Amino acid sequence: MKRRAIVTVITRNYLHFALALAESVAEHQPDCDFYICMADQPPAGWSPMAGPAKVFYASELPIDNWRRFAFQYTPFELSCALKPFAMKHLTSRDYEEVVYLDSDMRLYQPLAEVFAALDQYSIVLTPHLLRPFPVDNGRPGEELFLMAGTYNAGFLAVRNDSIATDFLNWWQQKLEKHGHKDLAGSFFVDQKWLSLATGLFSRVFTLRNPAYNTGHWTLPQFPLGSDSCGRLTIDGKSIVLFHFSNLSPSNRNEFLNCQNRLTFEDVPQLARMVDEYHAAVARYNTNGFANWGCAWDTLEDGTAIHPAWREAIRRDEPLFADLEDPFAIPGNSPIVAKLTAMQGRARKWRRDWRLKGTQTTGPEVVSQSKKLKGQLKSFLSKVGLRRKAA
Repeated sequence: MKRRAIVTVITRNYLHFALALAESVAEHQPDCDFYICMADQPPAGWSPMAGPAKVFYASELPIDNWRRFAFQYTPFELSCALKPFAMKHLTSRDYEEVVYLDSDMRLYQPLAEVFAALDQYSIVLTPHLLRPFPVDNGRPGEELFLMAGTYNAGFLAVRNDSIATDFLNWWQQKLEKHGHKDLAGSFFVDQKWLSLATGLFSRVFTLRNPAYNTGHWTLPQFPLGSDSCGRLTIDGKSIVLFHFSNLSPSNRNEFLNCQNRLTFEDVPQLARMVDEYHAAVARYNTNGFANWGCAWDTLEDGTAIHPAWREAIRRDEPLFADLEDPFAIPGNSPIVAKLTAMQGRARKWRRDWRLKGTQTTGPEVVSQSKKLKGQLKSFLSKVGLRRKAA
């Protein structure tokens, strides 16, 4: 039997999501070892619980200037940037096949088509679009995926061979500095880079079954129904892997910000699936993981980190080029004063920020942002995006 592993990457306040995913993997893919890569450290005194999940920490990975690397990204960006590093960590431990899954996913059947594809291919990806959207001015539009990326990076799989190694090395190199989110500037964390994979690497398999990595972007493309047991189907196929992106426990209807072609009232089976998933996540939040917060949200002394400070480090601004551990600087230090002084011009650094008039500084910038906000509203309406992307 092949040695197989499934891995997810989280910050500590999403541990209950990862444990709910581990539960579904243990039920439907018990031949896979399940790993959680934690981007930050848990509170003192906590140790991994017995169960199907094994934990390792991003600080253990071979990343140069680890704390500077972590500082340059928001927690969301950091979790995305760590994916190839986490996958390569497992291939280096002689796993023959490695699957990455976002923590907000749930497995409903074995990943049979994925592992069948890995018998012949080195890399398996799932595209956002498998057929054109209706021409109805609904959301999302196909233009969104020209920005967000051809493939959804919530899932990918590799076989441990030279092609996959080259792919993971390339992806790591890109995410050392270019794993940020700037949709209008045509960057979307780790995901946008996958659009190049089929051209750059051979033996890449595009898994075209909508029952794998089904998400809010898939739902408008295919008819939804139910099987004899009342379970949700898509295009007549029982769901294998569902991605609950923008279907968060705190806001059941959040996915309506991403698409407007269907509601829970239209598909009661979807509503039941979402409710059951949220209940599973809640069962694993008994230790209050959601309240842990992310260790990378603040400096060591508790000072909140402004997004422009992170961007200054990511861009290797000369004033801070030698700063090895930005988290260790005190909030009242001259370095923080210099970082704060840069906030006014930080809005020029990312196109998303320019369109928003960035709220990266005080009232003097916000007061001039009405026109830019109007431009942003028009821009986002054209691509069918409100607040969050796929």
